[in-house]
Amino acid sequence: MRLNKHQIYAAVDFKTEMIEIPEWGGEIEIRTMSVGQKFDYDIFVAEKKPTMQELSLYLIKKCCIDDQGKLLFTDEDDEFLLAKSVDSLMRLFEACVDLNRQRASDVEDAAKNS
Repeated sequence: MRLNKHQIYAAVDFKTEMIEIPEWGGEIEIRTMSVGQKFDYDIFVAEKKPTMQELSLYLIKKCCIDDQGKLLFTDEDDEFLLAKSVDSLMRLFEACVDLNRQRASDVEDAAKNS
């Protein structure tokens, strides 16, 4: 079927996944990044040469959504997120990497090159 512009606009093409975070007593919904967010991520990695901590926070903030589909975390949540357990945050980060088809080796290489 040939799509028109209005059908493309109306299409919800983000993949989502519920991630169980037992340490927090529930689930967090994550979604794929938009193309714009992915390009911003690539620029962030190339220009800033972020640490693994910065990469993790960046992806978590761009992928976690609330029940309305809005981003759950902002830059103001960095300290809060960094105070959470390593198990919970790494589980969330790894799920974001997988859902967005980022290769773990690419993420690690970006962190090493910082």
